Amino acid sequence: MDRPEGTVECDGCRQDGIYYGAGAVVNGKFVGFTGVCYRCQGKGHQTKADVKRCEFYDNRIRRIHL
Repeated sequence: MDRPEGTVECDGCRQDGIYYGAGAVVNGKFVGFTGVCYRCQGKGHQTKADVKRCEFYDNRIRRIHL
C-alpha cells in the first residue's frame, strides 16, 4: 500500500485502519471487537500530528495493567 510522503506506518493496526481487539480467529474469520484505529484515526498511516498525539497519550495517559 502506498503511503503519502512524510507519513509513517501505523503501529496499532495492519495498515488498514482497523483495530482488532479482544477476540479469536474461528474457522478463518476473526470473531471479536473491531473498530477504528485510535493511533492513525482509520487512515492506515500516521502523520506527524498523529505521532505527536500518540506520544503524548503513551507518555502521560496510557497505563499498563500488570
